Amino acid sequence: MSDFMAPNAADLMNGIHSPDPVSGEKPGLEEMRLKKACRDFESVLTSIVLKEGLKSASEMGKGEAGDNDAGSETYKEIANEQMAYFVGQQGVLGIGEMLFNSLKTRMREFKS
Repeated sequence: MSDFMAPNAADLMNGIHSPDPVSGEKPGLEEMRLKKACRDFESVLTSIVLKEGLKSASEMGKGEAGDNDAGSETYKEIANEQMAYFVGQQGVLGIGEMLFNSLKTRMREFKS
């Protein structure tokens, strides 16, 4: 079985397979996987922060009729997860990129 990961459209749009802007080197398979993991981590972290922030805001507005049924809560959770995924994959906060750069350096030191 091969370790090759075919790039999907989202990865290509997000620059996972793009050359390094400083060195111009194309990333290897390990670096592509690391970058994806870091962006996924940023998505999860964003989701947690967003969920907690909106939960606090929602608790302040309780008492409004029709806003707290199970269907609307599920819809809000799905919308929040999708928003967090988009923010994380685009690197809006920069957490994934910082983590990637730090781990990439450590990964290269470990290989040497």
